[in-house]
Amino acid sequence: MKVIGSTGSKEKVDFIVDDFGFNAAWNYKEEGTAEAIQRLAPKGLDVYYDNVGGEQLELALKFMKDFGTVVVSGAVSVYIYPEEEKYGVRSLMNLFLKRLTTKEEVLIGIDRAAEVLDRVWTGKEFGKMVLKVHEEQEM
Repeated sequence: MKVIGSTGSKEKVDFIVDDFGFNAAWNYKEEGTAEAIQRLAPKGLDVYYDNVGGEQLELALKFMKDFGTVVVSGAVSVYIYPEEEKYGVRSLMNLFLKRLTTKEEVLIGIDRAAEVLDRVWTGKEFGKMVLKVHEEQEM
């Protein structure tokens, strides 16, 4: 696996490459995120870990490979925004409509509720578990 990262200074770039073992890094104050990702991961990203949010996350999402994984642990770039200007992922619906694949299983009938709970709690389910109380119930 190739690991790349971004930091805000040349010293930090050197640190994460030399000390943390990243394969490559860029200084986001000197090179745009889109350009850096195109240069360092021209085939796209398999995994993206984000604690910045905002524009950085929006750009990275455009470069995700099919079936890629995104881990979001914060949104430090929007913490200082006034409450009415804070936002999550603006392009999230586009991702769902165009590129994200979800896995779900739908079981029908209230009598299957115990089965659904058992599968979720024991980790037997992979993806989303849905219980429709009756066949005509809308999702």
